[in-house]
Amino acid sequence: MDMQGPISFSPQINTEFDDRNAPPVAQAKSAATLEIGRVLDIAGSSSRLVLFADTLAKLENEEDPSVAMGGQVGSQIKIKLGSTWLVANIRTLAAHPDEETLITAHIDFLGEGDEERLTGKIYNFRRGVTRYPTPGARVYPVTSDDMRQLYAPDDRATIEIGTIYPTRDIRGSLFIDSLLGKHFALLGSTGTGKSTSAALILHNCRRAQGVAAIVTGSLYEAPSQPSRCRRPFPTRPTRSTSAA
Repeated sequence: MDMQGPISFSPQINTEFDDRNAPPVAQAKSAATLEIGRVLDIAGSSSRLVLFADTLAKLENEEDPSVAMGGQVGSQIKIKLGSTWLVANIRTLAAHPDEETLITAHIDFLGEGDEERLTGKIYNFRRGVTRYPTPGARVYPVTSDDMRQLYAPDDRATIEIGTIYPTRDIRGSLFIDSLLGKHFALLGSTGTGKSTSAALILHNCRRAQGVAAIVTGSLYEAPSQPSRCRRPFPTRPTRSTSAA
């Protein structure tokens, strides 16, 4: 769904938590259900929020690591839209040009899930967004229970490769058929664990389904000083002729 242009509203917001309009789980007034911001504008899959700096500071000491990380780059947030929760990832943060107590954030929508009526929790999460919120919609932090639903494997064969950050016990899994049925790459700077990750994936695939792996690699080594590199193939000398 592509938007013709951004839609925005004025960020003059009352940052006090009002549980009358919050989802059912917010009635407990837990820090995990505090409103941490509002939607500023919508421009397709990449949109902006305004976050309340004072509220984010209250989350830093929360026992739930997902809530404690709320509002930081790389964390997830959720937005209520009818009986659906939209989940997005925070990509960038910047100080608001006019309000010291506000922070602007660019987000990328990840997917959506249904709301459990009694608890307000997310379930039946799926990738992609079918509806977008309107400017002014309330923003809440994602909890570890929400993360468990976001990364819960279905009935397809999977392999575990680690723990979802910043949670302590939610295992990160890959779908074997989807992984091996198309091209994929492990990217990162030197020392970040590309070789270790590749070995882990191959080992777990072999252990899970007896998959035989064929590993090939290039023997080419990039020169440290390209300017001094010789030509890979010899060239014939040019022969000049002059007119008689």
